Amino acid sequence: MNSSTRKCVGVATKCRALDQLPPADQPKCASWVHPDKPGWYLVHRNDLLVFEPEYAPTSPETFDEDASILFERDSYFPGFVSFGFVSKPGHVAHAAADGFVRLAPIDDTLDFKNAASSFVVKYKKKGESERNLSY
Repeated sequence: MNSSTRKCVGVATKCRALDQLPPADQPKCASWVHPDKPGWYLVHRNDLLVFEPEYAPTSPETFDEDASILFERDSYFPGFVSFGFVSKPGHVAHAAADGFVRLAPIDDTLDFKNAASSFVVKYKKKGESERNLSY
């Protein structure tokens, strides 16, 4: 996520907090790295989603959990995912009214479900095999 341009960008990598999760949640977890800045992970800060470097985190004691995302397939609509962070249970990312992607408590309204649903686009670079997010 790039909150300044509001475009989804990033590369899924191994979940940083995998060993802290129950076995049922482990396949749903990944960490998201900036495609142009190795070592910069998507985290939440004050409920705003930002990329932060692992070499200088603002919260080193919770960085692994803050940079670990749980993806829920078909949570609101078939074919779509919602996602939240290991360190903030009961909250999911959603497109807020101000145009930024933020974490918010789970809400059962249709407007919230629409704003919290994402579609993961599979892509491949020329000469590479298709990349899939496993969850």
